[in-house]
Amino acid sequence: MKKVALLILLMFCFANSVWAEGRTTVLSRSVNNGAITGNIPEVDAISDDNMRKSINEVLKARSYELAQALQSDCVIGYTRLLDRASIFSIMLEAKAGEKTLYKAVNIDVTTGKECVIGDFFRDKDGLLKSLGGYEDIAFGETGIYTRNDNFGSYETFVPYSKILRYVDIGEAGRFLTVHKLTGAAAGSKLHINEGELVAVKLDSNRSSGYLWELNASSKSSGLLEIGTSYIMPANQENKSVGCKGIDIIILGAAAPGRYPIKLDYKRQWEKYPLSTVEFELMVETKTN
Repeated sequence: MKKVALLILLMFCFANSVWAEGRTTVLSRSVNNGAITGNIPEVDAISDDNMRKSINEVLKARSYELAQALQSDCVIGYTRLLDRASIFSIMLEAKAGEKTLYKAVNIDVTTGKECVIGDFFRDKDGLLKSLGGYEDIAFGETGIYTRNDNFGSYETFVPYSKILRYVDIGEAGRFLTVHKLTGAAAGSKLHINEGELVAVKLDSNRSSGYLWELNASSKSSGLLEIGTSYIMPANQENKSVGCKGIDIIILGAAAPGRYPIKLDYKRQWEKYPLSTVEFELMVETKTN
């Protein structure tokens, strides 16, 4: 009996895990009302039914708006560009003879609304300079697609590796691949693709003045320190000296290559670290 109960519990946990994680389910809905034929995207398996309906209303509205802009009988369709658990991007298109119109729709599954680049990146001026002038954007698996004309094709591609420095670290994991490391990675090599990030989590005690920081030698190699954060466990009621927390350092690289990583645990006014963690980051060009 106990074995049966355990088996049921494990199956329940597994089912919940599978249901809660993974990518957004996108279905294809056929349409044929005479003037407009083809397929429009729909989402399913969203836990909030009102959220699911809201997202599908947005996708349907944008599809029909695109079709109506042609002012003639047309065929509509779509292509999936980015598919994550909390964000996905769809490229809609409407064709009539030799003419094709395009519209990218980027959906935040946590809100049910269309999202914009400012939701995931900071330093707007620097980001806009890197992207150049554009009408709107589409999130892709390895970068951002932009265009200069309304209804035109998204011909300009900017890889994420070129704009990593502007990523909001609080949102990065929603659309970028983030590799997680601890101090156990010392002495090893990590192979990643361009445009991916590394989050190094190390025990720390900032109440004593110590913190983990990237050594100057690593910074000079071209490595990008995207951001840092400090986490104090919720059960740490005593904030006096001796309370332990966790330092998280987010790293990336703008180009392929070998990057020696050295992290120092020290007080900022001291010359020599109390401890160090070193490993190598091998950034490679992603091949399709």
